[in-house]
Amino acid sequence: MARYSHWDPPVSRRRFSRAMDRDMPEPILTCRSAIYSWHCDHMGRLNVRWDVGKLDERTWNLLSAVEFTPAYAHEHAAASAGVEKTISYKREPRAGDTR
Repeated sequence: MARYSHWDPPVSRRRFSRAMDRDMPEPILTCRSAIYSWHCDHMGRLNVRWDVGKLDERTWNLLSAVEFTPAYAHEHAAASAGVEKTISYKREPRAGDTR
């Protein structure tokens, strides 16, 4: 059984990794905002009402970054629809955080 160290993956894996690095686009910063105390519930966590509002702002910024602007939508009779939004919390945002 062949063993590979952490630093020496099999050749096919190295090729795949390089291809992924080359083909992956740069991340798009969709929103940078502060969380204020009035955005939080009685336990100091970001309230869902405000979190969904911030998600909506990020969605519009993402659409704009890929050039799906209101002008484009009007000109091409196109539309977008929020079919499903799933929120997965990796860490709870609290007052004073920026994200």
